[in-house]
Amino acid sequence: MGPAAFPDDACSLRDGPPSPWRLALTAGAVDTTLVFDGAAHVGLRQWSALATASRRLSPALSLQVGAGALLGGWLEDAAGRHDLAPGAVALAGLTWLLLPPRDGGPFLAFSSALSLAAARTAAGPAGPGAPYRAADLSLAGSAGWPVGGWLAPYAAAKVFGGPVTWERGGAGVTGTDLHHFQVALGLAASLPRRFDLLVEWAPLGARAVTAALGRSL
Repeated sequence: MGPAAFPDDACSLRDGPPSPWRLALTAGAVDTTLVFDGAAHVGLRQWSALATASRRLSPALSLQVGAGALLGGWLEDAAGRHDLAPGAVALAGLTWLLLPPRDGGPFLAFSSALSLAAARTAAGPAGPGAPYRAADLSLAGSAGWPVGGWLAPYAAAKVFGGPVTWERGGAGVTGTDLHHFQVALGLAASLPRRFDLLVEWAPLGARAVTAALGRSL
């Protein structure tokens, strides 16, 4: 949910004083495998969208909070596919810009975040409807190098973990992600009128694609 790691104020790629606030709309998809009760492997695919607000607490530290919707998806086990009904997502996190992108040089950032998701699987041929809950605590880092003062390719890595609860076969089960990591490539662009765009692809670990459009205030 959200990029693996990137400075919350992507407009810091521009010269000039940093903005204290940034608002953004983020959308993404995740494709991974969950393991319930240490044995049952269940495929998960979900789509989500959320609005976030970032507040710069210091030149290096930013706080981010967000809320939105789990738009849909499914869990798939031996019984078949269990469609996810629309639900809610939320996150809160901190980003530390260890090395800012000054004078055309590289940047290095770290972040920590807690994300929550809640929805229901719909009743169908694979089984009855059931509540689905997921929580993740993550640590991530990214490194990149701005090009031309407005474009920044970067690489990122994330480790994460947290419980997932569901009802499977009429009984409550607890699981977690099989992988507990992501490796991602991303591209951030500073746009006119203090807008910025970020696109990230994580092909390794918990596979994900994320896009975010933000504006600094």
